[in-house]
Amino acid sequence: MKKRINEKVVLILLSVLLVSNVLLTINAIRMNRELEEQKQINIEILDMLEEKESSNAKVNNFNDNKEVVSSSNEAKKSTKGIKVAIDAGHQQNQNSDKEPIGPGATETKMKVASGTEGCETKVPEYEVTLSISKKLEKILKDRGYEVYMVRNENNVDISNKERADLAYQSGADIFVRVHCNSSDSSAASGALTLCQTAGNSYVSLYDKSRKLSDDIVLELCNETGAKNNGVMETDTMSGINWSKIPVTIVETGFMSNPEEDRKLSDPNYQEKIAIGISDGIDKYFAK
Repeated sequence: MKKRINEKVVLILLSVLLVSNVLLTINAIRMNRELEEQKQINIEILDMLEEKESSNAKVNNFNDNKEVVSSSNEAKKSTKGIKVAIDAGHQQNQNSDKEPIGPGATETKMKVASGTEGCETKVPEYEVTLSISKKLEKILKDRGYEVYMVRNENNVDISNKERADLAYQSGADIFVRVHCNSSDSSAASGALTLCQTAGNSYVSLYDKSRKLSDDIVLELCNETGAKNNGVMETDTMSGINWSKIPVTIVETGFMSNPEEDRKLSDPNYQEKIAIGISDGIDKYFAK
């Protein structure tokens, strides 16, 4: 009898242990399932956060691009309707005939010269000035300006008076004449601009021409690193005296200086000159 009771107790204990193991197993399975579910939820949350961050980045990038485009459009808008006349100084063949240096003048000068040439490169000035002028034309158009080119080739015959007349007839707001300099001294270097004096008897545009000259020579030298020789005022230049709009002659460098001569024929340096002149024009028209 006692033996049977012990067997029953053992069976009951075994049953309890079995049930406990089953319950533990079930709990373990449930916990693993909950952990997997939580892990999946965490993954989904991370994916959502990454997607949101990516979306924000795209929005920010779009806004940044929008601001750049807007800024570019504003720049073009501010130059819209402004026309710049560019005269690439000199020409292939000079015209030795004479013309008055200004309206009503008795003094005369050669209609147009062929210019100087590089002391080392032997490149003629009229080729260098046209190359710079074409680069200047492109940059100004990219910035929203209208541009009138007095000449687009070297084999032309246009006097200094005619160049001033063409610039005015084109409806241009300013007249920029691109030249290279020369000196008896090979040490002479740097850039300068020219305009009329305050007492010029042929044209009364001194203040505007002087500002244009100041702005261009400053920005040209800032861009190229050339020595700033400032503004020279003179009433001896036919192309200035005949101009009915603000005008400046830009002497971009000395072809009589070996180092500057090489630079002036370098397309990269010419690009810098064109950028500097454009920056000066921007400054001139800035509100």
